Amino acid sequence: MALAHFVQQETGLSTILHMTCRDRNLLALQSELLGAALLGVDGILALSGDPTAIGDFPSATSVNDVNVVGLVKIIASLNRGYDFSDHAIGAKAGFAIGVGVNLAARDLDKELDKLKERLDAGATFAMSQPVFSIEPVERFFERASGLGVKILPGLLPVASLKQALYLHNEVPGMSLPGEFLSKLQRLETREDQMALGVEVSQALLQGLKAFAPGAYLTSGGRKMPVLAQVLKAL
Repeated sequence: MALAHFVQQETGLSTILHMTCRDRNLLALQSELLGAALLGVDGILALSGDPTAIGDFPSATSVNDVNVVGLVKIIASLNRGYDFSDHAIGAKAGFAIGVGVNLAARDLDKELDKLKERLDAGATFAMSQPVFSIEPVERFFERASGLGVKILPGLLPVASLKQALYLHNEVPGMSLPGEFLSKLQRLETREDQMALGVEVSQALLQGLKAFAPGAYLTSGGRKMPVLAQVLKAL
């Protein structure tokens, strides 16, 4: 929250604070949200959070007092001027409430049902896991066209074969196309692999312009110049 506020203060740009059910109990979640409202951080992305066992601090405890739907309900209640116990807080918060979505899910019906449940709880937009091909994204948008929700697909320009294999095999909910992995395996240098990753992300960014309201980019590490290369496609 402090970083989101700092970025807004220094740049004048809006920020979206990622908040996970994993890291705080119910009281702390609400306290953090009230602090965000006070500081003018008005975009919240409600996430469950990856299990701590697969992160850098495996001995940490996952809290999970509520799931994503529960967190969305808390935020929506604050927007109405009430805390999670239905006590008036004296003013209404003005959060835009985001949730995660997997545009390339194997079971589209299940993923759409999950998204509908989160929208019914009060979510207003969604952000996806990074995508690596346009077809499943377009298919999901067609299926979700009647839900009235803005979905921002994620783009992650792959910088190396090693990173691609890690994303494909180790990160929950993420899958890279076999054709893309095969092309990476045929490239000998890391520079060529990164160039292919940028090229694929550029093509995706151009393709998404036809039907998505926007997109977001992530570097997957300290590779910010790669994002600048992807943006040249615009």
